[in-house]
Amino acid sequence: MIKIGKNFKILAKIKRYIKLNAAIMRMVQGILTALLFTHIFACIWYLSAKFNEFEEETWINRKGLVNSNPSTQYLWSLYWATQTVTTLGYGDVAAGTDSEILISLFWMLFGVAFYSFIIGNFTSIITGNDQI
Repeated sequence: MIKIGKNFKILAKIKRYIKLNAAIMRMVQGILTALLFTHIFACIWYLSAKFNEFEEETWINRKGLVNSNPSTQYLWSLYWATQTVTTLGYGDVAAGTDSEILISLFWMLFGVAFYSFIIGNFTSIITGNDQI
């Protein structure tokens, strides 16, 4: 897991201010890391359509979002990233181009491994078997 508390001064200040114990801080770090990766892949998902100039087969064109405002487009990208990484995968925002398929494949494989690690880490913290 990324050691966010040591790398970012603001989290260290929050930790001192709130005086959280190390286990809770590790859980917060896991959640923040998950949110960061989800945001990054949402942006990559949007860029895959943009780099293909919103052609007819891109997800953004098929959803009719080409002329939508950027916040709506980002919301749909975040929705895709969240449903894909959590393995819900409703299929309403599906890959249509080769680049979208590759991004989806990588995000699914990364997500399974990452969330397995996070859940295992949280379980260890909750059961008190964590050596901090």
